[in-house]
Amino acid sequence: MIEFPEPGSKLYIAGPMGGCVDLNHPAFHDAARLLRNEGYEITNPAEIDETVEERDRTWGHYLARDVAVILQGGMEGVAMLPGWRASRGAQLEGFAAQCIRIPLFDFTTREHILLKPTWILPDAIDKLESAIDYAARVLSTF
Repeated sequence: MIEFPEPGSKLYIAGPMGGCVDLNHPAFHDAARLLRNEGYEITNPAEIDETVEERDRTWGHYLARDVAVILQGGMEGVAMLPGWRASRGAQLEGFAAQCIRIPLFDFTTREHILLKPTWILPDAIDKLESAIDYAARVLSTF
């Protein structure tokens, strides 16, 4: 059984944003605060979104940027916020992480999550390849 990472580990927070009030940023910030207080090094996409350079971009830009952060940021786990199963972006982030053996965890229960293809929204898989290509282009601008 895969255990939740130890304090000091690098974690990424994933969860629903689109269609949520304030893009669900309050939930992301609450989760980041709690995990940081426990000693984790957190990458919070809501914090990145709030920078001047990252305002008013496309969904594809945000997804590509976040997948690139997960894949190249040395993450040791992804904490999945409530509602992630209904979020195309969160599922793709989790799928990308799992593809390179970064474990996923339920933020609330701290239990390991193993994504199964049937959990991924049908159109999400179709978008993953173009998002990864776009991520490579976005990374070249950082």
